[in-house]
Amino acid sequence: MKRLLLFALALATCLSAQQQTVIRAGRLHVGDGRVLENTRVRIQDGRIIAIEKDQGPLPTGVKLLDLRKQTLIPGLVATHTSLAALDQAPNVSPDVIAADQFDFYKKYPRLVASGLTTVYLAPGKARLVPGQGSVVKLAGKNPGTRLLKEGSALHFNLLPASRRSIPAIFEPTPEPTSDDPLKAARRQRGATRHSQIAVLERVFDEARDAERTEGGEGKRAYDLTALRSVMRRELPIRLAAWTAADLATGLDLVRELGGTAIVEQLAQPLPLASRLAKEGVAAVLQMPLEPARAERGDWRRGDERTPRPTPDAPGKLANAGVRVAIVPPTDNDLDKLRLLAGLACRWGMQDKDALAAVTAEAARILGVADRVGSIEVGKDADFVALSGPPFDARSLVERVIVDGSTVFKRERPSVPFAIRAKRILVGDGTAHHDAMIVVANGKIVDVGAHAYVPAGSDIVDAGDAVIVPGFVAAASKLGLHGDTKARFATATTVDVAGALDYDDPAFRHALKAGVTTLFVTPGDQGLVGPRVCAVKTHGNKDNFVVRSVTALRLTLSAGGDAGKKQLLGAIKKARDYITPPKTAVKKPTPKPTATKEDLDPITGSWEGTVSGGPLPTPSPFDCEMKLEGDTVNATLVTQAIPVPITFKGTWDKAKKELAMKGDTPLGEITCNGTLVGVTLSGTIASAQGTLQFTMTRASAAVAKKATKKDETKKKNEALEPWRPVLAGDAPVVVRVSSDTAALAAIAAVAVESKLKLVLAGSPLMLVQKGVRPPKGTPVGFLIATNEVLHESKGKKRNLAQELAQLGFEVVLVTRAQLGTRYLPVHAAWAVATGFDARRALQAITGTPATCFGLGDRIGRLVEGADADFVLMSSDPFDLRSRILGVWVDGVRHVDNENKEGR
Repeated sequence: MKRLLLFALALATCLSAQQQTVIRAGRLHVGDGRVLENTRVRIQDGRIIAIEKDQGPLPTGVKLLDLRKQTLIPGLVATHTSLAALDQAPNVSPDVIAADQFDFYKKYPRLVASGLTTVYLAPGKARLVPGQGSVVKLAGKNPGTRLLKEGSALHFNLLPASRRSIPAIFEPTPEPTSDDPLKAARRQRGATRHSQIAVLERVFDEARDAERTEGGEGKRAYDLTALRSVMRRELPIRLAAWTAADLATGLDLVRELGGTAIVEQLAQPLPLASRLAKEGVAAVLQMPLEPARAERGDWRRGDERTPRPTPDAPGKLANAGVRVAIVPPTDNDLDKLRLLAGLACRWGMQDKDALAAVTAEAARILGVADRVGSIEVGKDADFVALSGPPFDARSLVERVIVDGSTVFKRERPSVPFAIRAKRILVGDGTAHHDAMIVVANGKIVDVGAHAYVPAGSDIVDAGDAVIVPGFVAAASKLGLHGDTKARFATATTVDVAGALDYDDPAFRHALKAGVTTLFVTPGDQGLVGPRVCAVKTHGNKDNFVVRSVTALRLTLSAGGDAGKKQLLGAIKKARDYITPPKTAVKKPTPKPTATKEDLDPITGSWEGTVSGGPLPTPSPFDCEMKLEGDTVNATLVTQAIPVPITFKGTWDKAKKELAMKGDTPLGEITCNGTLVGVTLSGTIASAQGTLQFTMTRASAAVAKKATKKDETKKKNEALEPWRPVLAGDAPVVVRVSSDTAALAAIAAVAVESKLKLVLAGSPLMLVQKGVRPPKGTPVGFLIATNEVLHESKGKKRNLAQELAQLGFEVVLVTRAQLGTRYLPVHAAWAVATGFDARRALQAITGTPATCFGLGDRIGRLVEGADADFVLMSSDPFDLRSRILGVWVDGVRHVDNENKEGR
């Protein structure tokens, strides 16, 4: 049943289509000796669908993973482990399968972090025939995808350990009598090499008898299928032989049986190297080194005659033509597999053979080369990204990918760094000459000609380059995918930040243009419109959103007292909700105490475990249940099944019994339980078997009474976004249709309510009427590129410049999606038509950040701000100037000239 559940989980995973992923690899080791440079690897549904040259435009609508500065190798394959080894009492158990002893729910973070993705599970080592080995992955989306091969090889252990302490088998008589008395424990044969061979010959004689279905002595019978598969060459023999004599004897037996062999745990393989090569026998060899442990003891005369593995054996056998895989001496060193393979080169193994011994050749030996071991089309997308060459001790595992998904990513310690440039434009109109910007932990720690650089910092000299703040697109629709002509009108209740995907490839276009922060806003709708959210163009799910509500958009058509009244009314409504007027305090009425009869015994959140059947250990689950009359509705969530299970049934109050049914990918499931005290226990049954469950209620519900209405204040999603506005952290952006509406907005918002205000609309009407903000009251104005220049009767006017002269804080915007990337181009256009260059740079950096209450984090290169900046080859308004690099939170995400920067 365990394997049936794993198959069902794997099927459920395969049915869910995944987004295509493209990996850009600077250097790629296929695994078979080939090395590819500048390559793109396309992945879909966990498989490699294409490998191509990294040239031409990047595809759209895919997830991009840029590993051009790293070395990509296949996921490592360990051809022997004891992770599931469990020696049974019988000396011969050919029907035991190692995968049945493996915990597919267990995680192996230490091994996965080393790049190890696939392992062979040995069934045991202290018995002659402990069973069949299996091949599994150490990580995966669910347990169903981790089993690669159930029966990979049948083990024969011709080892000293398998000859010692062979237990006797006690087979008690159920009802002993004088005619059928209890018998002493039966001794098992196999204490010598010859005895082991005799046992194996008898076992295969049983398998040759076509009329037999089972073999074995006494009452312990075993299935003969695996033995017959060996003789048909469908299942290889995994022959463990310590000495050369054991190895030769075992190979003779394999030849007599007509089978194929893989040899392992060899202490003396070299005398038989030519035979192994001639017969095509693969060898799994220990690299007898423990890098993290000092070897104890001293040299003694005669030690050289004691059989033991040697580090030169893998190289000598590989050079002799033997197919070789390398494993560590014990499971304790599985995380050092790549290091040990590299050390094999020191003892004579060729580089390509050493890498293949833990990747492609290892997978071939295990019979799973069609899935893992090499980076080729059609195979599983299992990779390891290294910081350098595979066999350099300084190379670190940067990322591990299994089935196309990242299962490990190294957390890189933040090293302070400094960049020296000819000029650093702060973003507030000031500049530093021949200065440095110093960054640590994603923040700017100092800027200036005499900036303090912490000891140990990396220092980069950018020569004549110029550093400017990351550009801020203050009115963008990038990330709101859909018809580009649509206005995306949205209500205040919509969480705009929640609708954006931090991994959206569209943000990359803006990032490459130097835009590091977006104020994303849908179209206006009514007096109070949508939220504006601030996001980074490169981030993860934790730091992608700078502020979920960085402004509220309003629309005002009326001017004068009418317009002012509308705005004041909206502000008062929000204030009354957030800080309600104080009223006389009434003495609270004591709440009625719930009696036993009031308690609902079912409704609430439950926590429990399910056990039995194929589960090796109890598996936790959560369950939400609701009782209405005698009808129960429940939803159960568990790691064992990838989708929630919905149940419906009845509650028998008198008997305190619960009976429910539910549907799952495995078919109908029934759940029956009895409540005793506060514990509900019973069974969950399906066509595959029955499991036991026990759960207790984490939070109880009290039956509702009609005596008094719940007076708990409900959250108003339309007014909640006003909180940062009323706190003075975020502005309201008011789109006005006339100069009188603009004056009404200034009076109502900035003067009377003392809130941050940013205006939008036609700049011409304000300039013509000479509308200006009150002295000492900052008011921003959003102006699009098509509004900057006004021509009338042959006269040209730069409205951005005139707005600035009137006292407005000018913010240049695009109000575009993909066109957001041209924000710096629009700023250059504004300068070319008369806008002051200093103010133009501020209009796309410091001014929008300050107007929207984020001046302490973005838009300016000052101490404590986020390290978002752009390295340009010269002045930003020199039309020949190129972007050399873009940093977000202190990490370089755009590198157009590798020798520049970090």
